[in-house]
This record gives sequence, structure tokens and C-alpha cells, in this order.
Amino acid sequence: KAQVDNEKTQTELYKAKVSILESELAGLESKNQQYLGWLNSTPKTVPAMELKIKQLENDLTRSQVPVDCPKENSDSGNNSASETTTEVVKYVYSQSFKEGGSFTDP
Repeated sequence: KAQVDNEKTQTELYKAKVSILESELAGLESKNQQYLGWLNSTPKTVPAMELKIKQLENDLTRSQVPVDCPKENSDSGNNSASETTTEVVKYVYSQSFKEGGSFTDP
């Protein structure tokens, strides 16, 4: 019986320690969120830059024009506008560039 009482006492002691540690952990998590908020609001810090990079990447993906542009072709034997077909043509530019030069986009 003494051993059972001893084990119950130790169990209650461990429960109390776990409760204290859980409350300390909750306090540390809230403090961490506060510090992270400060870092996010301060420019030129890593978390603020990460947020800015993600925002710019999202803006870039939304603003990109698709590479495949539809090109309308009509049949050469029939000039009817109702029988036009649409095919996808990929943009290809294959010409060598000279340093300091320019080119005209076809």
C-alpha cells in the first residue's frame, strides 16, 4: 500500500510539473508571436523580406502572360470567316545578339 501511495504522489507531482511547463510553453509561444510580428513589421529583416518575396512571386505569377498565343488561320481554299481555325504557336526567337545592339521583335 505504501508503494501505491508513493506512485500516486509521484504521478501528481509529474502532473503538476507538466501543467507548469505547458503554461510556460503557452507564454513563450505568445511572446514568440509578438517578436515575430515586430520582425515582420520592421523592414530589412529576414521575416519581412520573406513576406515581401512571397508577395512579389505571387504578383509575378499572376501577371505573367502565357507563352502560347493563339493564331487564327483561315483555309486558303475557302475565304469564309465562319470557318477559321485556331492553332497555338509557340514564340521562338532564334537570332544571335551582338553586344550593344538591338533587335526588332517579329
